[in-house]
Amino acid sequence: MSLDGKTALVTGFAGAIGSTIAKTLANAGCDVIGIDRVKQKIAEKSIDEIKAGNRQDISYFECDLLKKEDVKKVSLEIKPTCKVDIIVNVAGWGRIINISSTCGLVARPSMSSYVASKTGLVGLTRAVALESAEFGVTCNAICPSTVNTPLVTKMIKDFQKTSTKSFDEMKVIYVTMILNFFKEEYLQCLPTKRFTEASQIADLVVFLCSPAGNNITGTSIPVDGGYTTS
Repeated sequence: MSLDGKTALVTGFAGAIGSTIAKTLANAGCDVIGIDRVKQKIAEKSIDEIKAGNRQDISYFECDLLKKEDVKKVSLEIKPTCKVDIIVNVAGWGRIINISSTCGLVARPSMSSYVASKTGLVGLTRAVALESAEFGVTCNAICPSTVNTPLVTKMIKDFQKTSTKSFDEMKVIYVTMILNFFKEEYLQCLPTKRFTEASQIADLVVFLCSPAGNNITGTSIPVDGGYTTS
């Protein structure tokens, strides 16, 4: 899928999911504006990976989205230089993609604050989709289950040190432990018995941003191995 000539703004750029989405969008032809609250030095690995083998422009802005003064400063810096076509959160053609969670679709005990925030993001997605439709802008949410990030990998490896089982065997056990914490017989609620990969989320982002996704709006798409269907 080609997104040549488009510019994507990706918040949470330095994280595992954000950086994978940014790289996948760049590979599809997008120029990328990365935003995160960490120093540029910390985000340089992701920046260098995007630059390697890509002709697309990549720029990075340090910004804490909870601070109005940071948001205003970055907005003024970005506005004169380019037109943003795609926003991954994280009048004319545009795409807005919010990264929510399965907790935005299915409630879990002992997580009321998190469930409320993710459910709110799903509602915001629907409202913005209605408000922006007449301008040719789509707005959708992606709702992943547990994502296989470096942090999860580290936790599994630490857990593996006390066992003779292989890493892949420990991944299945780890998934079961996580889900059993929230619900008995968790594994039966995850039909594929697999983690969601950041690359799968990124590929879905590219699809929604492509012409093939121009009539998909207001939806919240689970990427969860079938968890929310069981």
